[in-house]
Amino acid sequence: MNAGFWRRFVAGLVNNALIGITFGIYWIFLIINFCKAKPSIGMKVMDMEYSTKEQLKLFGFRLLAGLFYLLIVTLLWDLVMICMKKGTFAERWSGNFLVISK
Repeated sequence: MNAGFWRRFVAGLVNNALIGITFGIYWIFLIINFCKAKPSIGMKVMDMEYSTKEQLKLFGFRLLAGLFYLLIVTLLWDLVMICMKKGTFAERWSGNFLVISK
């Protein structure tokens, strides 16, 4: 059975607390455990594990999901800025705005 929201939340909370307590050193162990398809301490606390050992596929799709989340946020931000007539992020960054021809 797949892990639900609260199990994932608590596992992430435990992992983030350990990263904070160890000043980021635990993050290195998280990467190593992920590459070896071993559960992290947060996952062990919540009795979770990976269903398969295909970590490269999981890494790729996690990266893709993160990029999609970033894309959604930037699209919403650009929509708000266009409605306020301040230009998109790319226009503001380049200093080249679309203007109404007279």
